[in-house]
Amino acid sequence: MPFLEVRNISQQFESVAALTGVSLTFEEREFVVLAGRSGSGKTVLIRHLNGLLAPTSGEILLEGRSMAKVHSRARTIIGMVFQEPEHQIVGQTVEEDVAFGPRNLRLEQPEVTARVDRALELFELQGKRHSDPRTLSGGERRRLALAGVFAMKPRLVICDEPFSNLDYPGVVDVLGALTALNESGCGIIVVTHEVEKVLAHATRLIVLNEGRVAYDGEASGAIPRFAEWGLRPPVTQEVRSGETRADADLVATLTWLTTTNPPDGTGR
Repeated sequence: MPFLEVRNISQQFESVAALTGVSLTFEEREFVVLAGRSGSGKTVLIRHLNGLLAPTSGEILLEGRSMAKVHSRARTIIGMVFQEPEHQIVGQTVEEDVAFGPRNLRLEQPEVTARVDRALELFELQGKRHSDPRTLSGGERRRLALAGVFAMKPRLVICDEPFSNLDYPGVVDVLGALTALNESGCGIIVVTHEVEKVLAHATRLIVLNEGRVAYDGEASGAIPRFAEWGLRPPVTQEVRSGETRADADLVATLTWLTTTNPPDGTGR
């Protein structure tokens, strides 16, 4: 059975239909980009995926069981990083913040310490261990939010608009953190309308349009329709001799970044 299944859900807010007849499945270890212009229903959908919202009709299944019955478990194995990471940072130091989740799981201190050390290493925050989170850059705060979620050992992490308001170094930081998290065995769902920044790393693209699934499959099949959905087409990059696919993907991403948001901040 799928790890997570969305069965024909709809969501109505008074006279507004936020979602209509959405059906999707998610397997473990996928790297999924969930895209669509603002107002397409992306954020509403992901709030159903760990039980923060209940659909007006239809149902969500986690490992074959109704989300309505397992929402507490869902929130321990499906992590959420919101668009404004400072809203979920609670520690007085970086180390304390990463430890908050494992301590709430009532783990023994040696296990908490081991998880914190691993998270700080994976997200390259060892040198900020004793820093006040308020002193971190935007990219570092996003990495801290991801580290705090990772320390709880989730099987899926959902990131809502992780590149919002980030400069060039911040976007590169977050991309590196997301790929590292996926390589550690965790599934990723990146919710964004800035598809071109992350699509090179995705195994699957889902596009929402006016609350419905407009596309679900490999990214290459969707690119000709990006303008129709209000999305910017990604940079394409051929793999040169001796270069890995990952290398080419990174070059493609950084090429787009340097032509739209160069490090000197001058813009296009």
